[in-house]
Amino acid sequence: MKESDAVTEVAQASFEFIARINRMATRYERRVRDLERSGASNERIERLEAQLGEAVRSNQRLSDLVAKLEHHRSGLIKERDSLSTKLKESEASCNGLKLTLSSETRRLRDRRDEYGHHERINAFHEVAGRVQRLLAKHKSHAEAVEASREKLLEYNQACDS
Repeated sequence: MKESDAVTEVAQASFEFIARINRMATRYERRVRDLERSGASNERIERLEAQLGEAVRSNQRLSDLVAKLEHHRSGLIKERDSLSTKLKESEASCNGLKLTLSSETRRLRDRRDEYGHHERINAFHEVAGRVQRLLAKHKSHAEAVEASREKLLEYNQACDS
């Protein structure tokens, strides 16, 4: 926007300068006509005509400069509009990517929770298997002790003689 304002200020200053040159040229033309009517010297008329020619050339240069600045300004406006459009497209793309990211994050979190649940179940089954084996081992030991208990009690009875 600063470049656009600068271009606008230069164009405005150029138009004001051109207007001053045009007013000056008009005054010179009037003066030349008045001098021609009053019979002024040729020298002065030629000098005024030279000044008028210089003013016209200066006016033309400034008009060319204004046209060039206007063309440059229109190019800058087109570039700004193009960049604004690209920015909007980028923002839309960014919003789409944010949505994709949030859904993917949610999916991965759910997957992680499912995996944790699966691992807990596997650990539970492993521990349950170990417990079952341990209980079976203790049961077989207890059965062996129970089976030999009768004999043990028989041997340990006090003898009456």
